Amino acid sequence: MSETPTKMASPTAFYVGTILAGAGLLGVVTGLVIRADLPQTECTDCPAAEKRSASLGLILGGGLGMLIGIPIAVVGGRTISEQPSWARPQVFVSPRGGALQWTF
Repeated sequence: MSETPTKMASPTAFYVGTILAGAGLLGVVTGLVIRADLPQTECTDCPAAEKRSASLGLILGGGLGMLIGIPIAVVGGRTISEQPSWARPQVFVSPRGGALQWTF
């Protein structure tokens, strides 16, 4: 019995989701690196306060990118049959003859 050929459901969605998730991961890692480099003291007038806000924005934005990108990549990358499932012919051959059957 031969396997039916398959294809990717949506290559465009797979690549867009992968790029979005990758950019999100890069944003999270960059935000964490910036956050780790900051001094531990809390002050409102320090220049570190701007970096603290920027790192938080990168972490949240990157997490959102990953949250959106991963499901898009999974849905776009799933495999589907190249032939429509609603009409599939099957050929049966026997010593006494043959038959053609359509599966709907």
